[in-house]
Formats: sequence, C-alpha cells, structure tokens
Amino acid sequence: MSDALLLVEELQVRFGGPGAPPVVRELSFSVAPGEVVALVGESGSGKSVTARSIMGLAGDGAQVSARRLFFQGLDLLGMDERRWRGVRGRRIGFVLQDALGSLDPLRTVGAEIEEALAVHGWRDRAARRAEMLRLLDQVGLPDPAGRAEQRSEQMSGGQRQRALIAAALAHDPSLVIADEPTTALDATVAARILDLFGDIRARGKGVLLISHDLDAVARVADRVVVMRDGEVMEQGDVASVLRHPRHAYTRKLLDAVPRGDRPARPASPQRPVGTSAPDAAPSRAGEARQEPLLEVVGLRKSFPGPDGGRRMALDDVSLRILPGRTLGLIGESGCGKSTLARIVLGLTAPDAGHVRFDGRAWNGAGADAVPERRRRPHRHAMGVVPQDPLASFDPRWSVEAVLRDALEAASVPSAARAPRIIRLLDAVRLPAGIAARRPIELSGGQRQRVAIARALAGEPRLMICDEPVSALDVSVQAQILELLESLQNDLGVALLFISHDLGVVRRISDWVVVMKEGRVVEEGTGTELWQHPQHPLTRALVQSTHRSAPVPG
Repeated sequence: MSDALLLVEELQVRFGGPGAPPVVRELSFSVAPGEVVALVGESGSGKSVTARSIMGLAGDGAQVSARRLFFQGLDLLGMDERRWRGVRGRRIGFVLQDALGSLDPLRTVGAEIEEALAVHGWRDRAARRAEMLRLLDQVGLPDPAGRAEQRSEQMSGGQRQRALIAAALAHDPSLVIADEPTTALDATVAARILDLFGDIRARGKGVLLISHDLDAVARVADRVVVMRDGEVMEQGDVASVLRHPRHAYTRKLLDAVPRGDRPARPASPQRPVGTSAPDAAPSRAGEARQEPLLEVVGLRKSFPGPDGGRRMALDDVSLRILPGRTLGLIGESGCGKSTLARIVLGLTAPDAGHVRFDGRAWNGAGADAVPERRRRPHRHAMGVVPQDPLASFDPRWSVEAVLRDALEAASVPSAARAPRIIRLLDAVRLPAGIAARRPIELSGGQRQRVAIARALAGEPRLMICDEPVSALDVSVQAQILELLESLQNDLGVALLFISHDLGVVRRISDWVVVMKEGRVVEEGTGTELWQHPQHPLTRALVQSTHRSAPVPG
C-alpha cells in the first residue's frame, strides 16, 4: 500500500449528525499505478458515497473521517477548495453517474470540454478544438464534429455518457474514478469504453471503477471490493473473488447476472406491424387477432443538425403491442429508441405516421395530430419510467411528494394516498422510511425504483420503460424484472421495454425489435434473435453479450 496511487484506510461517512449511523464503515482499499480496482455491490451499498467522499464532494451535511485518505502523497481530508481545484479534473478525473445532471444544459458539449482544457492551460483555440474532437472520437461518439455542437438534452443517454467520459479524460489524469460509466451504453460501445480503461491502465494510470455490472468488472478489473450496507464483504483479485466467492452475498450477486444460457421468455403470438414473421399457430389464432393496445404506424421524425440540415431520428417505424404483452426495443445509443418513446407518450409530434392507444387516436402528424387536451384524461393509463429519473423529479420534493403528486394526477382520493404510497414503495422493494428523503439523497438504483413506483401510481394499462433497470445492480435488477412480470400477470399491464441490454430484453420480452439509425432492421422472439441473428448489428450485440462472461476465463 505504500506505493499506492490512492490509499483509503478506515473511511467512515455519516449524514445527519454525529449520532447518525455511518453509511460507509471502516472501508479500506488502495489503487496502484497501472491497476483497475472495482467497487461492486447493490444500490445503496455506499459505492457512490465513497467516490464522492474521495473527491471531497460528499456534501455539506457529510461527516467524512479516515485514518488515511491519500492521493499521490496528498492528504485529501486536509484539502481546502482552492487546493482541490488543482486536483479535480487535472490529476483525478471523475465520471459522475448522472450524465444529464452533470453536463451544462446551456452549452454544447464541445464548448464544455474546451473550457475544461482552457482552465488547465490549453491556450491555443485550434489545439483545444482538435483535442476535444479527439476525445469524443476516443470514447466512440459518432460524428464528433456534429455532436460537439449539440447540448446535452439533444443527445441520447449513451451519447451524454460518452461525452462525460471524454470530459473526465481531458487532462490525462493519473487516476480516473468512474461511477457506473457503462450504465447507459449498449454492449458494443460499453466494450469500447472498457477497452479504453484498459488502455489507461496500460499507460500506468489508475482506475477506480464503481459498478453493479459484474460483466464489466470481470473484463477490466484487477481487484474487486464487494460492498454491502457500507461495509466490505470481501475483496481480492478479480479471478479469485468471482470464481471462488467466499461470502454468500457475492454468490448472490453472481447468481443474479443475466446469462445467455438462461431461458428466454416463451414465444408470444403477437406480430408487430410490418413483420415478415409467419402467422401465429392456428391454436393461438384467436389471440393473434386480438386488437393491439398500442399501434405505431409509419413514424418518421427528423431534427435540425448543427450543419443546418436535418438528422433523421426515425424512418418509417411501425410496431404494435397486445394487452398484457411486452415488446422489447433494442439498439445502439442514438438509434432513435428514446425519440420513439417520446412520440408514443405524446410529448413529441412526428413528421409523419400516427399512434393509436387503447382504441383511440393518440398522436400523429398533419390530419392525424391529436391535441393534448384529448390525451390528458387518459394519461394515467400510460405510465413512464424515464431514462434519467433524477432529471424528471422536482428537486425540492421528497419521495412522498413525488408519489403523492402522481396519485393526485391519477385522481386517487386524498384519504387513500398515504397507504397507496407505502404499497408502491413496497412493490419496488424500498422501505417506507425512504418517503421522507429527497431523490438527490438516494442512490441511482433507489431513484430508478422511485421512478418505477411513480409510473405504477395510475395503475396503467401500458408502461413505457426507457432503460428501467440500467442503473440497478444485478440482484435488484432481477427483482424489478420479476416485479414487472408479476404486474403483467396480476394486472394485465403491457410494456414497451427499451434497453441496450440484449440479455435483459431477451428475458422479459415476447417480441424484440432491433433498431439502427432510426430504422427497424430485425425483429423476432428473443430466442430467435439470440440463436439465429440475421443483421450485423444483432450479431454484434449477441457476440458482445456472449463475450462478457461474469467469471473471467
């Protein structure tokens, strides 16, 4: 440990005064030059709090103590804010978990990265721009020059995440702390980012990787620290811990990892519009003729590009979902999945095509346009779990206020709201006491579960789930998927399940649609796509998922 780049000994973090129980207890580990160390554990285990405490960003209400907390010989606990400004960004890069909240919404991502370079000594404007474009290309962002001119809200979740990683790497820091850096990324891009962390290690730098993704940990980490409720359950080299876990909790995490050898959901008779798949079997013909709950026909949508032209986000997309069924929508970041979700929700108007929901016109272009006043009385029947839950909450409200507002919008009587809030929290495996806390005080996974609870408040017939489990650790992810499946069994709710994780989509979906650059390129059951992928993108997604074994070989 004497040669450590980062040395953490007996770290403790409390919130709420000296008498409050610690959320991180006696945590010790180190990161050496040329080493990747991973912190893993369930949501709320203290991983992100640890990262923020190391960076001096735990917050004004935090009490942080340690026997030693050193970086390159500097005592981080003794640093004032002026000294921190010379360390953050320049010597320690920090990839925060919430990309949308971390990027400036008023500036382009290119301007934000260039400003960071200017602050730390890059005086030549042309050199700054060239370096900014190199960084965006390094993290796999397509069309770096075009994306550099976009603001964060104009980008997909995965594109924002890559821009944030580029900003963290701008000064070639000696240590990179990455909090869930691959959460919003599809398998192919996530593999590229993990390779990038491997390159950082090869150049003698250190990486502290915070992740619930044991596949990512197995691929890139040298050592792993398993945390639960703020304490270390076990730690050691990654092969030993993941191949021969000593603690039952580690075995539980490994058992929850979605794998290709686990059975997919049984095939459904539903056939989306425009599919070339054969008709349903005669024994299921009656069900196959059932009226769709959601029908999307011929959607097109484009947006202004930075060069003055138009960028096509959706190009003739059609699909349908039957009551009580799940349609999985998968594709690389930026392929149009979230744009499709916004049009289905009636938040964005298409350029062409139309949407019908529950037997009525819902959204469309031209003569098919539907005013919001006609949708509003029926909105409670369509729940949504957004990709960035923190950005969707009022930061002034407690969890209770968030859920109470959703129940009020669904016309639930005042007297029934308090017990309903408790039931909603219980349904998503959150304790009742969390109702008094604000979303900013919760972990990423806890916030995601609050978003799911809010979506359930109106007892919807259809739920639009945009990356609903991407921020969750594998054990809670499994619980949420089981919850969604039980909701279908009990309530008949249908799901439009959007994800970049083919293993998750295969498990929960009756039918899977693969998108690339705004078009549907392949569709079928999860088993069909997994075993016999036809399109190069589908094959790449399957291969990436197969390569990321949770136990290093």
